[in-house]
Amino acid sequence: MAVFFSNIKRIFRKKTNRILIFILPILFVILAFNINSTGGSVNVRIVDNDGTEFTRGIKNQVKCEYVELNDKEIKKAIATNIDYIVVIEKGFTDKLINGEDIKLKSYKPEGLNFSSGTRVAIENYINAGKNIAQYSDKSSDKFYEALREYNKGNFSSEAKVFNNEKGNGEKEKYALGFLGYSLMLLASISCYIIMDDKKNSTYVRMFASPMSSKSYLLQNIFSFLAIMILQIYIMFKVIIDGFKGDIGPSFSNMFILFTVFAVCSIALNLAICSASKNAKQATTLSGIINTLLAMLGGAFWPRDIMPDFLRTAGDFTPTAWLVDAVNKLLLSSNMSAVYKNIGIIILFTIVFFLFCSWKKVDVETI
Repeated sequence: MAVFFSNIKRIFRKKTNRILIFILPILFVILAFNINSTGGSVNVRIVDNDGTEFTRGIKNQVKCEYVELNDKEIKKAIATNIDYIVVIEKGFTDKLINGEDIKLKSYKPEGLNFSSGTRVAIENYINAGKNIAQYSDKSSDKFYEALREYNKGNFSSEAKVFNNEKGNGEKEKYALGFLGYSLMLLASISCYIIMDDKKNSTYVRMFASPMSSKSYLLQNIFSFLAIMILQIYIMFKVIIDGFKGDIGPSFSNMFILFTVFAVCSIALNLAICSASKNAKQATTLSGIINTLLAMLGGAFWPRDIMPDFLRTAGDFTPTAWLVDAVNKLLLSSNMSAVYKNIGIIILFTIVFFLFCSWKKVDVETI
């Protein structure tokens, strides 16, 4: 374990690393919880063609009015002074109770994202309804009885409905997206340490010792991972206790997700390191690639404001699957909802590690 503890000491010895581990993520969280915090109100309208007790409850989630509009009137309203219109089709609640696939139609001015917080509030409420429906055996009476109890606060659902005291969901998404980017930046320290070992001929001395190359690599990985896990835990506590935010119904599920992503970040930066000739090149490439992946994956902003070709490109980044999984776990404690996301992140990790395993021959003149 000599390499493990040596790396821990080397990482904490540098002031810039301590800032990267503790200060920068907190600054990101502060930024996330102040995004749109002083912005103007959103002018929202809901067209409720279903007219049930459940759909009327959506109004309580956002400050809006119920109106009757046809398609032509909706387009005219959007072109004037309405920021966001949600259309609930007839039979929406019955489909939800029966476990069928449900979708809401929404309209907003092209290129504008005023409605993101409103959409989150509505999605949270609908996901709570889906969760209640799972235990209602397709019975409307059981569903509405449970819904009334839920609205009274007499029991909790696996699906999370955010409120003003515990954040609005949108700020938590930004904060956790920034945390993902922080992990990628922290993993870039691995590039510097490994390239420094190469420069100082640590590899040469290692082969002259009982330590194997496999042991050296694993101790490097686990030393970086230990610090990243510490960062994840600290940032979760900062969000929950410092900013009164909420990271979803299950702390452990979100923690597992970010731990898997931390391993992927290490693998990515080790791949960058293996393709670099020196520490300066590795650091530069790492900064560019990590930032680009975070941008394409939606760690900084909602992906729905991005052009279609950028969203498609983002699907080929591990960051996009992290952000999508975060959105799901903010609403539900059901880990199975993110099995696909975690599986794809693990596939990215395997690919990055395989890239690291490619053997390169160094030619030296003696």
